[in-house]
Order: sequence, then structure tokens, then C-alpha cells
Amino acid sequence: MKIVAGALIALFACSISAEEDSDYTISPYIVGGSDANVADYAFMASLMYEYDNQPGTIYPFCGGSVLDSMHILTAAHCVYDVPNFTVGDMKVVIEANDGQDMLSADKVPVEKIYYPSDYDDDSLLNDVAVLKLSRPLTNYTSGHVAELGDLAEQGYRTTDTDFTIVGYGRLGSNQANSNVDFLSATVKYVDPGACDIWSNFTTSNKQVCTTGSSLGNGLVTATCQGDSGGPLVWDNNGVKTQIGIVSFGPGVCGDEALVAQSVFTDVSQYKSWIRQAQNGEIAPTITASSGGGSGGSISFASFVSLVAFGLYRRRKTSF
Repeated sequence: MKIVAGALIALFACSISAEEDSDYTISPYIVGGSDANVADYAFMASLMYEYDNQPGTIYPFCGGSVLDSMHILTAAHCVYDVPNFTVGDMKVVIEANDGQDMLSADKVPVEKIYYPSDYDDDSLLNDVAVLKLSRPLTNYTSGHVAELGDLAEQGYRTTDTDFTIVGYGRLGSNQANSNVDFLSATVKYVDPGACDIWSNFTTSNKQVCTTGSSLGNGLVTATCQGDSGGPLVWDNNGVKTQIGIVSFGPGVCGDEALVAQSVFTDVSQYKSWIRQAQNGEIAPTITASSGGGSGGSISFASFVSLVAFGLYRRRKTSF
């Protein structure tokens, strides 16, 4: 198994194939991460594209977390303005410790996408989304459900509170993670007011900022491209609680010169909306076109649309 550049690399960042191919340099994911066991974070989900005409190849692009057997929490910028003919090709996997697990797992198609009507893809305000699946997750139990942060419990908003970031990808810009292992790292709370340093984004109490531990090379532990939509986890008296969704960060992931390197959507600020989407009380933003995904082939026009969409997304500094 190799990490290879796929035909839609602008959109998907990387592909994982069961066939041997040449290695390519790709954007790093968690900076300074170390091996973790996904069983310790059973709510973790991986979002990917899979096409009928490309058997044995998947294109992971974002993380997520399990709300129930039919719903996944992620970031709006991961699924913003996705063409409805590709929604059915978007798949979700749980219980994956590495790329081989992803390849062999049952990949459940997405059916509907929800994100707030006031989501702003330029400022990344309200960067939260819920995915409804076409069928229940395989092997799902209540133990997979993410415990979400709540407005009544804001104890994590104190200086130097430790959090855990989790995801799949490289250990750093120059240190490959060729097996796409599941990784974790520790980061610390930074007040959103103090980390309002971005030229094109504004941070507020609807977000959580973090800084990491120094790696001795000008970088600190942090999230990066590919981690989007994944959880920021707080140990709330022994209960792993998701208090954030990976949203954005600097162009140089883990840049130690900055006061903060990662920004997350604060789950507690959107919990009511999340439950409404989960319960089908609001209309979906995007629904898979009739017949599901692209099926056996992708037309040239569809391919051009996908590449154009990917190039647009690549210009963003979100993860």
C-alpha cells in the first residue's frame, strides 16, 4: 500500500491504493503526532471518496465524529458546495487504525449534508456540518457516540488546559507516515481573543484556539491539512469530550512563532443546531442526486467540475 497522487489530487490531497505506485510528497496532517489506538477514540470517523471505476483506491479528505449510527459531525468547509452528483461517492469509515484498515473497511455512503445557512466559506464562521448516511454504520454501538461539549460546562476555557488532537497522516512536513497510521498529539488552550491574528479570519467565543509542544525545529504539535472536521478532545473528569471541530490554521502548520497554531469550531456553541440536523428537524443543504454517486464512470464535464472545485478549495487556508 502506498500514498500516491491521484487524478483528483487538487481535491483530495492524497489517495490510498491497494496497488504499488510511486511515492509523492503530500501536505502533512497532525504535526508532531504519535501512534494512537482508534479504540480509545471510538467516535473517530474518516471521510473519503471512493469510485466504482477505481476499485482498491480511496481518497481520504477530512475527519469527523460519530453522532449516531446514521449521522457524522464534521466541518462545513469539508463539504461546502459539494456537487450533488458526488455526494453518494463520499464515504465514511470508523474503527480504522491505518490506511489498510480504511481500504478493507465497510465504507458507508453519505446521503445528505447539513451546514448552517449562515456559514461563511471566506471567514469560516459557523464551520460545522452534519452528514446523514444512506445506511447505518457497520459494527456501530452506543460506545461509538461522541460526547459533545455543552454550554453549561466551559471548564476547558482556562489557560494551559490540555486537549488531544487525533487524525491520520504524516508525523511532520519531512517525516512520512506511509501507513496512514492513526495519530494523536497534545495541545493547550489559547484564548480566542489572543489568537485573533489571522489576516482573513476572525476568532471569537464560538471557537477554541490551541498551541502545541515545541518539537525543537521551529514547529509545535498542531493540526494541518487533512485533519479538518476531526475532533478536539478534552478529558472532562475522565470522560473524553469533543469540544471542538478542526477548522483552520496558518499556512505553515505548527508555526512556533505564532501564539496559536490551530483553530476549532466550539461544539457547545452549535449543539442545539447539531441536534436539529441529527433529528431531521431542518432541511438538508445538499442531497445526493438520484442514483447515489457517480457510479461506474465520471463524465468529462463532471471531472472538470471536480477539479475546479478542488482547486478552489486548495486556495483556502482551512485544513
